[in-house]
Amino acid sequence: MTELAFDIPYIFKVNGVPKRGTKERTEFAFETIPATVRVIDPGDAPVAAVFDTPFGSHTYIGENGQVTLRAYYGRIYAKALTEYSHATLGVTPDMLSTFLDRGIYAVENSECLRKVLPDAPGTIQRGLFPEDEVGNNPIRPFKEEKWQSWKSSDRNENRAKAERLYGNLIVIDGMFWRAVPEPVYLLDRHIEPAAVIMPLWEAEKKGSNAHIFGLADWDRMVATSLRLWGSEPDSKRATIFVDEAFSYDNTTEIFIGLMAKATDYDGDLLKSFDVESMCRWAAMRDALALARTSAFTPATLDALAAAAEHYVCGPNSSEHARGLVAKALEIHDGRAVDVPVSYGRSP
Repeated sequence: MTELAFDIPYIFKVNGVPKRGTKERTEFAFETIPATVRVIDPGDAPVAAVFDTPFGSHTYIGENGQVTLRAYYGRIYAKALTEYSHATLGVTPDMLSTFLDRGIYAVENSECLRKVLPDAPGTIQRGLFPEDEVGNNPIRPFKEEKWQSWKSSDRNENRAKAERLYGNLIVIDGMFWRAVPEPVYLLDRHIEPAAVIMPLWEAEKKGSNAHIFGLADWDRMVATSLRLWGSEPDSKRATIFVDEAFSYDNTTEIFIGLMAKATDYDGDLLKSFDVESMCRWAAMRDALALARTSAFTPATLDALAAAAEHYVCGPNSSEHARGLVAKALEIHDGRAVDVPVSYGRSP
């Protein structure tokens, strides 16, 4: 596997007193970090999905109106392209190398570097690297020995941003590809079109009225749309080539939601003063809290299922809670669960 090595610049603000002065000054400076970007054979990063440019998001930037995602070692990659109007501009390793060696003005289509370089908007156009004939460059390499005293509010933060950005890049066919979050369908009758593709974190911000489905779950989403509104979503579906690359499944959310409803519904069980039922309910409550704090690992979900099943088989669980837990266990186990619902008394 070939690797390309670069010294990557990042810009930060310096406040301090120069050694040849007595007044505090503020200026921009830059430092570089070493970065190694892997060159990947296209066969090792197959095309995982293709879909139309999504609504309301710049996370997946398409080419000719279409987004292509590749799968490589458990991550999803999209081209690192600039925003476009009638045409797309790519950032190639050769362009970045030219920029580092000779400056911004030596790079053809230099505006697309803004999408890749971690700097403040506008500073790059002030002449980051090449000094003019009289040596006038507003952004210079940082030299600590120049200052009597100095501080920077964003040096560490901007360095970390640069390291994260270039840790997410690979090169395929001479182009940069960057790791992107897994896309999902967002089904919401209040948006147009009814089903759009966006990152999970952005879909979650839409609130409880939206329904989130994995990119490979088009059929299940259509069934949900028909059940809720009597119509199919009018967005085109994604073409999936590597199903394993899209692991999002909202069954965990449904499972946790049902368990939370059952726990909340029987929350006044403590008023019954039945020690056994109180302890069983408390164990279910604590297992739910543990699953949440542990990011819903399989072990904590299994523990929650066991605690809930133990609770509903006790003498004082409500019929409503038993029904909710039965649905949750059916989802968790992938099978119907025989939970008694005829005996006991409600709290």
